[in-house]
Amino acid sequence: MKKGTIAKAAAVLFVIGALFMAFSGAPAVKFIRYAGASLASQNPEEDKQIEELQEQVGQEMDKAIEEEMKKQSEENAKQETGSEAPKTQAGSSENQANTDKSQSAPTKESIVAKYRGRLEALRGASYGQINSLLGQAKGEYLSYPAEEREEVKYQIALKYMRLARGAESAVDARFNAIVGELEAELKRNGHATDAVDKARREYKTEKRERMEYYISKAM
Repeated sequence: MKKGTIAKAAAVLFVIGALFMAFSGAPAVKFIRYAGASLASQNPEEDKQIEELQEQVGQEMDKAIEEEMKKQSEENAKQETGSEAPKTQAGSSENQANTDKSQSAPTKESIVAKYRGRLEALRGASYGQINSLLGQAKGEYLSYPAEEREEVKYQIALKYMRLARGAESAVDARFNAIVGELEAELKRNGHATDAVDKARREYKTEKRERMEYYISKAM
């Protein structure tokens, strides 16, 4: 699979790093220390917000994936219709047998391409969540009088880091479900599963690298 295509399904997590930049007046080291002491501290209202966000993100992910699957199904139907050729009575049985054989053993490339499309859909929906969370965080920060922003910026950033982590878990769940289906289909058709292993490695690596990038920009 193309490097970065699947990995970017983790895009929601990047908002955590971007929040450092949204509050660029806050020294990153001080923020990180504050986060270490406070990140696990959540109140019932925040817990509810996180649950609601996870549900919302999950619904949007599912909708995006469903639309991609529908699109793929329509494209496959068009290809099958276009590839049909007139059959003579004598050759119809042989042609049908060849068609059934071809359909029962999809290639590794075709399977990977199918799931890559679903992960691209997941990626697109994830970026929508980045923009939404960043917009909400900045809006809340700017809603305070200028003289109060220094006092509240760490608290606001942490709040949205918690929300971003909740959103990330929803994306992780969809990612794991998709690559799980990919792995099962590859095995079912006798293909190697190296594409799945690569996808999982890239997913983890991309999240780590992007977090390091955002933190380095804030330092």
